Amino acid sequence: KKAHDDYFVNSFLHHYMRHYLLFLINDSFYYLDYLFQSSINTILLSLGFFAILSVWIILGLILINHHGIAIKMELSPIRDFFRNLENFSIQQVFKVHMPLWVILGLSILVKYIYMHGKGLWYDELQSVTHASLPFSDMLISIRTYDPHPSLYYIQLHYWLKLGTSDLWIKSNSVIVLIVATASLYFLAYKYFNRHTAIIAALLFAIAPYAVNYGTEARMYSLWMLLVIWIYELNNQLIISQRKFLPVVGLFLVTVAFLYLHGISFLILPAIYFHALIFAFRKKMKISQLRIWLLTQISIIVAYIPWLQRAWTIGSVAHAVVPGFKDIITTLFIHLLGYCSNCPFWLQSIIISLWLAVCIYTAVRWQSTQIAISAYLFVPILTTIVISHLIRPIWLFHGLGLIVPFLFLTIAIWLDKLLNNNHWQKIIAKIVTALTVIILSLALYNQNQTFVYPWDFKHAVQFVKANVQSNEVIYLANERLFWCWNWYFLGPGQTNPIRTDYSTRATGNIKIISKPSRIEPPLDKDFWQIYRTIDKPLINTTQYNKQTWDFEGLIVEYIPMQTAQ
Repeated sequence: KKAHDDYFVNSFLHHYMRHYLLFLINDSFYYLDYLFQSSINTILLSLGFFAILSVWIILGLILINHHGIAIKMELSPIRDFFRNLENFSIQQVFKVHMPLWVILGLSILVKYIYMHGKGLWYDELQSVTHASLPFSDMLISIRTYDPHPSLYYIQLHYWLKLGTSDLWIKSNSVIVLIVATASLYFLAYKYFNRHTAIIAALLFAIAPYAVNYGTEARMYSLWMLLVIWIYELNNQLIISQRKFLPVVGLFLVTVAFLYLHGISFLILPAIYFHALIFAFRKKMKISQLRIWLLTQISIIVAYIPWLQRAWTIGSVAHAVVPGFKDIITTLFIHLLGYCSNCPFWLQSIIISLWLAVCIYTAVRWQSTQIAISAYLFVPILTTIVISHLIRPIWLFHGLGLIVPFLFLTIAIWLDKLLNNNHWQKIIAKIVTALTVIILSLALYNQNQTFVYPWDFKHAVQFVKANVQSNEVIYLANERLFWCWNWYFLGPGQTNPIRTDYSTRATGNIKIISKPSRIEPPLDKDFWQIYRTIDKPLINTTQYNKQTWDFEGLIVEYIPMQTAQ
């Protein structure tokens, strides 16, 4: 199997497929391999490739044939844009959108202050371990060890070629989130008004959830960016007379979104409900419906390989079947971030107020119903239903796709309040100021109180400063082995699929974990590293050991004389 994987990735994919379609082709081959339950020879690989590629080509030809006459017309705005660049005024753009540039500057400042001094935590270290591998090994490692698709890791793989410092790695997500903030601004500007756009961008820029996960080396920043563009492209496909660009854009962006996270399929019901609202309002013609349905079929065809893969993974360990308290706590995290000192009754009140705002806004102003119902409530309800009826997928941080629309809804409501006159406008200004203050305090509280578990960076620094030559360091399991060695040996020094989990560092220091054979030394000092949730490799309860706790990452030092 391993030889087959090496051949299939190195000899076929790596040399012929590039960038965007690579992860689709990869999953498609594995889907065929799954169906046949055996290694696929060269001929079958080739046939499988052409069969799957033919499906995409045929669908593309149908789209082009269906709207072939209009394609040139649809490309004309792009030509006009470049022809009119000589009339483009940067000064005018800065003047009109000056609040946005101030907000983006504030957003950058907040995020770099927030992540100052923070190392990579457990999930991030797994991300960079996969992404730092040679391309072929990376794809195999992700499929072997990770419950998520490969697109984010492919993007991170190329980012790491420019640097591997903690700040550089996290900057990848920060830059994406800055683009997401600008995208939310222009979305609100287009469908609502300038004041709503300013408020939405400001709230999103200081939103505790967005700041926290926007500084992680994970896929959540890209998740939040793409969901904004899915809304725009789906809307354009439904209402615009020009179809070619919205079709291509929605297909590419949605498939990219689906291949970012294991539960990205939550966006599909949102897209469908979006179109259903237009159909219910009789604002969608039959011809528009046909092209929209064909686009959705194309997306599903491209997503089938991952659906098969996802079904074989099984339930994720930290997924839950949500009760009332889980739902309230999760929504509170997405609204005001992590707050260990916020009692449940306070969380319940705040979420109740937020729901009241959403419902009132949706009922009062029809233009808000799609954003609120399709992109807020539908993903939440879908996650609850699947977790209860099929298998747990509810995650306490896994509804990041709703966050842009969560703050867009609040911005719309605040802007409507500010349109009142006299004393009502004064109250509206107070409410708006209080909202910004509450978010700022929530962000500050999260930064001061929320601590990521398992501080590998400082644990490694401590051990490096105290370990002696010829000593042994035991790690509780293979994933700790990856995380530890990122800092101890250096970035990219551990390959999950090409290591026996026993290696040596400078000074003949041995680092070892399962599945390698474990034999505690009797003639030398050794160290043991494990998390409080792990079972240590070696029972050291009878030893006169020294112990240090790095946010739940336990470091033990056992001198030779006590081990004899």
